[in-house]
Amino acid sequence: MSFRSLSVVLVGFVLLIISGCQLKDDAEDLIEKPPPRPIPLERLGLNSFFNDEIFGSLSYQVQDIFKGLKIRRLRLLKRWDDIASPSPSSPPDFTFLKTVLEALPSSADVLLVTTGIPKWMERPENWIDANPRRTFIEKWFIPLLRFLKNYPVVRSIQVWNEPNDSGSVENKVMRFDVEENYLELCWLARRELGRAGLNLRLLNGATTAINQRGNSPLKYNRKLVSLGLRDLIDVFAIHFYGTQLEEFVKNDGVREFLRKLNMEIWVTESGERGVSKQLDYASRYWPYLIREVSTVKRIYIYTYAERESPARTYGLRNPSSEAPYSDLYLYLRGAQ
Repeated sequence: MSFRSLSVVLVGFVLLIISGCQLKDDAEDLIEKPPPRPIPLERLGLNSFFNDEIFGSLSYQVQDIFKGLKIRRLRLLKRWDDIASPSPSSPPDFTFLKTVLEALPSSADVLLVTTGIPKWMERPENWIDANPRRTFIEKWFIPLLRFLKNYPVVRSIQVWNEPNDSGSVENKVMRFDVEENYLELCWLARRELGRAGLNLRLLNGATTAINQRGNSPLKYNRKLVSLGLRDLIDVFAIHFYGTQLEEFVKNDGVREFLRKLNMEIWVTESGERGVSKQLDYASRYWPYLIREVSTVKRIYIYTYAERESPARTYGLRNPSSEAPYSDLYLYLRGAQ
């Protein structure tokens, strides 16, 4: 073997060792859970929908969140559904949203996520210009913006929820399997925000958990960014569930994608099932995410309350008598 050939082999061997060390470091990240660290309380928000009186009156729930948990950032949901618009000709009904917003203190910082379609939207003959996305904007989003002019506690608005979920009928109707169609919705929303003169931050609808593989969330997000999504929104939204970090730490994975966005990121949903597992999850994965991606500025807990068993609930509260509060709920009550 010539000296030149031997040198090439040795260089290749060294590079293989270096690569192997990097893979080992990543593998250790995958095998070991992140260590527990202080929960970033100052960055927390909360998903709360106030739609179930089993957890107390509206005023009780508001007081529990703002005075008990000391959380002022809320992510509220306003669906476009059969209740809000029972027919193509009926004006939107914002009665419930009005009741909730008027119950909140002036210090509230509300992110309003609007998503969904009424049943009649499944029939193309009800679309404006044969376009379901334009129909959503004209029949729902524009009236919603007019309504929000009277409610300054709403400071941000998120258009849609998990558009990449292939199992959603709503996404099929809106044809969001084609990323350009979701981008069109964001473009229309940005245009109408400008016309309305509202100083609201616009967020994209977060995909399904970006750290997981189902529904290919990273691929969907990459395509939207390549199409120019960042030019239309003020904050990039993601969802983060589960303990899977393979997609996060790998080369050209989620971590690298988020770092290269160069814009503020909000995790608009994150949490864990089980009343005895939520605190451990919050102390491990939320500090880890913030440490690895410095532009993550908010994490919205999912969720305040849920009708599920203590073992299966994402809720800080559940309706059981034996374990109605999660360990994270109890921690937050006493932490500040």
